[in-house]
Amino acid sequence: ATLDNLYGEHLAANPILVTALLTRCGKERGGSNLAMAMLAGLEEVKVNLNGIHFSAAGTACKQDGAWEKALQICRMMVDASKEPYIRVHNAVVFACGKVGQWQRAVDVLEACLQVGPKPDYVTFTATITSCAQ
Repeated sequence: ATLDNLYGEHLAANPILVTALLTRCGKERGGSNLAMAMLAGLEEVKVNLNGIHFSAAGTACKQDGAWEKALQICRMMVDASKEPYIRVHNAVVFACGKVGQWQRAVDVLEACLQVGPKPDYVTFTATITSCAQ
């Protein structure tokens, strides 16, 4: 077995560890880059990612204001055939607002209203806050 296979097998058996690692990315400056690299690596070694994993990575992007990366995480989630998870979309809206991309925040809200996932209180609040900045 190669090191990559062992790494993937270990992480596949420990989804809580994967979540903790991705959550930690959100606490580091530049964590969005690390979160994106981790997601790509985890997909490569066939770790079964779930909405919580994508949400943790999205939060790292939110912290950096990396709205384009957060949007990419939404696409990765859809490509992985995972149920859309509103927390990932909320991270995109927050990231957009953080860097003055209020139009993008509104676009994400509109997409949620049209095709899902169903927006929640946080989605609306983050969109309004984005527009106010």
